[in-house]
Amino acid sequence: MSASSPEGDGTSSPRFNAPPNYAFPHHRLNLLQRHPERQPIVLVACGSFSPVTYLHLRMFEMAVDYARQNTDFEVMGGYMSPVSDQYKKPGLLSARHR
Repeated sequence: MSASSPEGDGTSSPRFNAPPNYAFPHHRLNLLQRHPERQPIVLVACGSFSPVTYLHLRMFEMAVDYARQNTDFEVMGGYMSPVSDQYKKPGLLSARHR
């Protein structure tokens, strides 16, 4: 199954189908903006995170600091999106542990 691209140029892209019983974990997003004049954003970091390290977490802190000091964005939350177990990277920890 495919869907038209957001550009409306007639090309197709695969349609995302969420796994059964999946619910997006939005409960940790900050829903109240402290600075309504700023544009709300959510940070997403993708990678293997095998294992998750202090510097992976520090990356979010640095991104929040940058957004606060250099942009008109207000960070409402952040997500780490580890690759699936199907990535088959040597030494990759199970997704359950990442």
